[in-house]
Amino acid sequence: HIIVARLSGDICTKGSQTRRTFHRHLKSNLKDALNRAQADFSFTLREACIDIEGTDPQLAEHAARVFGLASVTRGRRYSWKTLDDVVRIGVQEFGDAVTGKKFAVRTRRSGDSRDVPFRSPDVDRALGAALLERSAGVDLDNPEFTARVDVRRDSVVYYDEEVRAPGGLPLGVEGRALALISGGFDSSVAAFEMMSRGVELDFVFFNLGGAPHEQGVIDVMRILTSRWCYGTRPEIHIVDFRPVVGELKVKTRGRYWQVLLKRLMLRAASQIASRQGHLALVTGDAIGQVSSQTLHNLHAVSSGIDALILRPLVGLDKDDIVNLSRHVGTHDLSAHTPEYCSLDAGHPATRATPSELDAQEALIDARVLAQLVETRRVERCDHVCDPVQIEVRVAAIPEGAVVLDLRDEIVADGWHCDDAVHFPYERALDSVGMLPKGPHYVLFCDVGLKSAFLAEQMCERGYRASSFAGGLPALKRWSARRAS
Repeated sequence: HIIVARLSGDICTKGSQTRRTFHRHLKSNLKDALNRAQADFSFTLREACIDIEGTDPQLAEHAARVFGLASVTRGRRYSWKTLDDVVRIGVQEFGDAVTGKKFAVRTRRSGDSRDVPFRSPDVDRALGAALLERSAGVDLDNPEFTARVDVRRDSVVYYDEEVRAPGGLPLGVEGRALALISGGFDSSVAAFEMMSRGVELDFVFFNLGGAPHEQGVIDVMRILTSRWCYGTRPEIHIVDFRPVVGELKVKTRGRYWQVLLKRLMLRAASQIASRQGHLALVTGDAIGQVSSQTLHNLHAVSSGIDALILRPLVGLDKDDIVNLSRHVGTHDLSAHTPEYCSLDAGHPATRATPSELDAQEALIDARVLAQLVETRRVERCDHVCDPVQIEVRVAAIPEGAVVLDLRDEIVADGWHCDDAVHFPYERALDSVGMLPKGPHYVLFCDVGLKSAFLAEQMCERGYRASSFAGGLPALKRWSARRAS
């Protein structure tokens, strides 16, 4: 038995020097794919295909997910001397398969045509005539079965039906980029599309929903990287973005929240890409799909971002993207991933300008973004662990708890929680580890995002810490009920 993997046209049409480079990457990636099948194998690179020999049936499945291959076909190889040998063995191979069906014969000659003393149409006609009496007739346009034959100088191969492979360029030939991943349909399909063009990816995830959000993204990443990232070992950069959203909700106008959140993510991703040597950022944006992806807003979001931004889905509609996610393998997981990027703020801006976003972004403390980028977690995608589920939210202040008010100085001059210790968020980030570990700490902020982030950080350091769910408005309601 033999598996024949045909190279994509993107490789076969390149000049000799470029083709050699692509062949080197392709062989390395294919070797990685077959090694993951944990079976013995050998392969031989021919002019436009790769012969793979091995006994494990999973070999073809893994090879069919290697970028740079157009198709993968299982076959059986025999020696031959004459055209009659090719026809006789062909009847033996395909006789049962064509019985009662309309069929076609497709023959190709591999290697130097001078090594084969007859043409491909000669085989088509001779084998077709030999199979005709068993079949329901010949149909060259829409056959129910196709008998595929590859005649070579030293052997002839009879194929099963071809399985499409992703085509494109071998992963890694176009350098490295950083893909923004959210767990939804768009970002994983965008990553797949860029990998099909030879771009090696690492990933950045901006966590807006805590451990449940992170778990959903990790599950999607495991599918995406285990199925398609042969030849590479991508990393995922995990940035807890809840404190940034807290800043945004308190200090900026609601109609800009969606588009400003996108820009801040790109700004943080650009900083990571610059440090890690990535050549570009990859996003799942598609024109007009949501309010933050109008042409005006994409222009405003991109302004001031140093990195090259690639948007492979920009011209696709949602149905196209969802259908592609089924091929990628992430559809079912993405369908159950909640939308955490949607910030409820009434009517969002759809025609924001760069200057308007600049003015809103200037209201946000840049140190918060820089600190979160600096303290991000970086893990290999094939080794990433499930997040620790820490429930830090409380709806009441327990007796004897120490209450920490994380709001800034200006806001803290207004309503005050009885017995609360004013501990501004920026100072808390730097010095929270100096607090004694005896008490139960209850943290609150304006919207409950910074306090949840900091409470989780404290719990990981061995503190007993909670965040008042819902932030300042919820705490006010609780205090009013308690007073009455």
